[in-house]
Amino acid sequence: MYKNILFLSLFSCLLLLSASLAEPVVFYVSTNGSNSWSGTLPEPNAAGTDGPFATLTAARDKVRSLKWDQWGGSMQSPVEVQVRGGVYYESATFQLFWYDSGSENYPVTYKAYADEQPVFSGGRELPELTNVSGENYYSATVAQAQDHKWLFRQLWVGDKRYTLAKSPNTGYFYVAGIPEKPDGLDEYWENYWQCHHFNYHDYDLKMWPGLSDGDINLQVFSLWEVQTVVLGSVTPASKEGYTESHVLWGLNPNEEITAGGIVKRYFVENAPDAMDTSGEWYMDRNTGLLKVIPFADEDLSSMTAVAPVTQRALEITGNPDANQFVEYVSLEGLAFRHYAAPPLGRGQSSGYRSNQGAANHPACVQIDGARYVNIIGCEISRNGTHGIQLGRGCTNNRIEKCHIYDVGAGGIYIGERVHTNAGYSPGDYGRTGSNTIHNNYIHHGGQVVQSGMGMIIGQSDGNTVTNNEISYFKQSGIQIGWNWDTSTSYSHDNNISFNHIHHIGLNISSDLGGIYTVGENLNTTVNNNHIHDIFCWMEGSGKGLYPDENTKGVTYQNNVVYEVGAYCLGVNYCRDITLRNNIFASAYGKAPFMFGHRADARITNNIFYYYFGNPYSDNYDHISPSWFIECDNNIYWRQGGKPVLFQKPSPDGSTVTDRISFEQWKSETGFDSNSYVTDPMFTDPAKGDFSFKEDSLYAEIEFDPIDTSLAGLTGGQSWKSLPSQYNTEKSQPLFYEEFISSRMTTRTVAFSKDGFASGFEYNVPGNRPKGAEVTGPAVTVSDDKAGTGTYAVKAVSTGGEQAGFVYDMYDPIIYNGTVRFSCDYYREASAAIEFAFTDSADRGEIVLDSEGNLKVGQTILASTQHGKWYKLNLTFNVGRSSDGKCRISLSDFSSNVCDEVVNMPFKPDSLETVSIKSLIGNSTFYIDNLVVKKIGGGAMSFGNGLRTDNVDYAVFVSDYDNWHEDVELFDGHFLVFDDLYSLAGNWLSYNPQIIAAAWDFAGGSGQLCYSNVMGGGDLSLTGEESWTDDGFLFSDTAFFSISKDAPGSNLDFLKDFTVEASFKTTHTGTNTIWSRLNTVWEPGCKQFVVKNGKVFFDCGWVGTVPGNIIVNDGQWHTASVSYDKAFNRIDIYVDGELDVSSVLNVDLTSKPDNYDFFVGCQAELETGGRNAPFRGIIKEVLIYN
Repeated sequence: MYKNILFLSLFSCLLLLSASLAEPVVFYVSTNGSNSWSGTLPEPNAAGTDGPFATLTAARDKVRSLKWDQWGGSMQSPVEVQVRGGVYYESATFQLFWYDSGSENYPVTYKAYADEQPVFSGGRELPELTNVSGENYYSATVAQAQDHKWLFRQLWVGDKRYTLAKSPNTGYFYVAGIPEKPDGLDEYWENYWQCHHFNYHDYDLKMWPGLSDGDINLQVFSLWEVQTVVLGSVTPASKEGYTESHVLWGLNPNEEITAGGIVKRYFVENAPDAMDTSGEWYMDRNTGLLKVIPFADEDLSSMTAVAPVTQRALEITGNPDANQFVEYVSLEGLAFRHYAAPPLGRGQSSGYRSNQGAANHPACVQIDGARYVNIIGCEISRNGTHGIQLGRGCTNNRIEKCHIYDVGAGGIYIGERVHTNAGYSPGDYGRTGSNTIHNNYIHHGGQVVQSGMGMIIGQSDGNTVTNNEISYFKQSGIQIGWNWDTSTSYSHDNNISFNHIHHIGLNISSDLGGIYTVGENLNTTVNNNHIHDIFCWMEGSGKGLYPDENTKGVTYQNNVVYEVGAYCLGVNYCRDITLRNNIFASAYGKAPFMFGHRADARITNNIFYYYFGNPYSDNYDHISPSWFIECDNNIYWRQGGKPVLFQKPSPDGSTVTDRISFEQWKSETGFDSNSYVTDPMFTDPAKGDFSFKEDSLYAEIEFDPIDTSLAGLTGGQSWKSLPSQYNTEKSQPLFYEEFISSRMTTRTVAFSKDGFASGFEYNVPGNRPKGAEVTGPAVTVSDDKAGTGTYAVKAVSTGGEQAGFVYDMYDPIIYNGTVRFSCDYYREASAAIEFAFTDSADRGEIVLDSEGNLKVGQTILASTQHGKWYKLNLTFNVGRSSDGKCRISLSDFSSNVCDEVVNMPFKPDSLETVSIKSLIGNSTFYIDNLVVKKIGGGAMSFGNGLRTDNVDYAVFVSDYDNWHEDVELFDGHFLVFDDLYSLAGNWLSYNPQIIAAAWDFAGGSGQLCYSNVMGGGDLSLTGEESWTDDGFLFSDTAFFSISKDAPGSNLDFLKDFTVEASFKTTHTGTNTIWSRLNTVWEPGCKQFVVKNGKVFFDCGWVGTVPGNIIVNDGQWHTASVSYDKAFNRIDIYVDGELDVSSVLNVDLTSKPDNYDFFVGCQAELETGGRNAPFRGIIKEVLIYN
């Protein structure tokens, strides 16, 4: 079954590739187009009678008409809408529905025209701004805004956002108190009173013009939320203010839950006298008079001012409840700017009631009920909303390389905040999950609603969030989960890795984290993230990693967290979390690790490098040992060499303020027996360089160095360097007089889990390749050259030194089976390279001499050039399968240079080391994409025999090239079981045979069918081609054969063998799948047939072995016959189930085996029908020896 899936997947990929190569139908949109034209020309023709469309909507309608009116609702070609550069002012939202979908093979793409930037603007250009004589501002009258007809709250002049007039310009006003409540209020009205009424200090508020019209508003800060409310009235006599909007958490400055431990703060917006500094604007909403104070050295009269009209740029709306999804639609390279925040409104529900992360705020791009939708390379900026929202019923969508900035609230939000009563079980169309958010730059959010986050994953599972840079948000960088209790959460199996998150909080909001998790998040991983500069308003509330209320099942690994205003990691009522191999450095709170309450944490292999307090602390001085599941192999160091003390544990939960030594800590808790108090010897932590000096003890705690350069944006240099244009602001802790003054910046250190299949992309320039022992003076990972990607290993020999590197395969040693060695190499002039393979007592070599000759011993197989890349592939057997032969293939990526089976100078009983080294001094070579993998036969040994415990995956492979590499199993190793299910009915069973030939008939054309594995040779077709239904349709006159003398054919049927086939038939007679010759009466006959609907093995004059399972039902089946020479036993399996086992009375291999080989056969030759053509479809035939 597994191989069927492999080959079927390969065939499907080929079909998809074929479809993707189809020429698309192309329409064009241009600012000088017309919706009355055909849209088939990129620009107007000379006569002005035809050309592009004027709007994206017209192009969509044309695509819709093409699909439904001409193609009958089924896509018949890819369709592209290419949008020319320029600004398109949109007064309505662009919408796509389920009937605008493409298909898997024929997608619909809306994309930027090559090398041009189309901008869709939800705004409207304003009249020219003119300088007012004698004043410091410019002005214009906006007629459309008079009498409150256009209530915009955002303004851009040129590329800059201008600030709606606010007071004070910096800092805040503070609530003075709550007015005395009227008598007789019940509980509801008492709560209402403190959520609307407050006292202010002298001169903070006034009876401004426009107050009665709802033109004045406040931004009120409450812990993690910032709310915009309408100021309803001001009473100067009592210094009382009243908000029309309901203020969440109330306005009482004396209650910690509402004030955040600090007096409630706010500022005023859109007051007439608040416009008093550069970059501010104000508009009289009755007269429409707009005033703008420019930034320094700006002449606004020569710049375009734009204010938003339309709230949303794009809606992609399916109907998941009806299983009607928008599918296979892509938007590429489009920019969406100047979209509006919703109006504040009036009354109690007015304003922006932010909730957590402003989750109830709208998005500029709203997607619901969508699958396989891609947003690639788009810009979403200068708006008043979130960037993108993936709502209900969104799965398998991709957002990649988008630039999302200057947004009104958050960046990318995924999933709903609540789940339906039905839940999100498999098959539920309302599920949101399995989306990919990769390589996006998301920054400077919360411009309208300040509690917006960089990203939120709500009730959503299986999402992958990688290589994003998120910065300059006032609330958390990423939130995962939306349950604050222990109820079932539909947030699980999310992967948050290799993100760069920095400058979060900005001393504005409180109670946040670089990465914040909440509720049950089973199997969620937070790995390899680079997090720094997290500073909050409220003391102790800013964390780098923040597992909050009832976080459960999250693993935090390989993260680097530093420059944090409170704690590198803050835990609050968590369950079953794992913290492994992290660096926690330079937090300014009481401890690098803070327990709010219980944790149930595994804390191993971490480095704590801190300045204040103790390694572990909690808010209530009662750390309990029960909060630790495991705590060991850590390094603790207090900067400046100050004493490392621990908070004395409190088993009964009582308050304990004592501090104890490290030895006392170990004795009283039983933890950290293998941990150290020692300087980790970072290279330059003050500059953010967390690599290690030579004398560091990091290896003693089994710590894997972490390369922070792998976090964040990836790709071309112009994209990766884009943040340097925006990372200009700095944030400092507010509450500490003593802190490290030197600020930290990013630098690369080493981290890799490549094992023995590496493109060296997770290595670091200047370091040795991960996992290798280096010989010679200069063997390093380099970005000078690479076969693919960015990095390769560079080996430089000088003088008599011979540079090289060795992979010692002690864990695992390959004891038996087929091994594939592969690498790309680049050889400079005169360089000579040796590729060597050793077992416990012997070694074999393949050599490239200084002239570029590829040699085995003294035999030259090929001649190559220096100064270009080649790919070298070797396939050979080890252990009991070792025959001293090796298949060597070499290509220069455009054509094959060599493909031969040669005799190796040794027969390895195992594979223990692989080495690559120079054979001559003063030379240089490069190695990339190195693979050393077992691809067939037996199983890998892990020291004490076959390991089957704690294995996450078992990978069945019949051909290396179809195997998805780097499937992580356990302990960073790779474990492979090769097609054992079809041989023994139990995938943990052991079989010494290896794949000798594999012919794939799954589609194609031609007279030859090539074996995917060496040894099988090439089958040639007799008769007419008939490729169909993922296979070849055999008939009376069509069959494949190979001569016993054909090159490459070295199958041995005088030893154990297995024949396996995937087929489909409805024929009731005899159908020969495979035969060793064309008559059953010859000695040595071997035939594998379907007879009377059952699998049948025919040994000619020796006898037959009939099966019992019906296979002529017109369905695909996989059947195998296996011969065990030691017992003369034949086993037949059908679809992985043992059908029959029979012991023969003679040795089946004792007869001649020099006959031709057939798949299918010629017309029936024998009476009784024991040999007849196959009538059906065969997809695949495999031979094991």
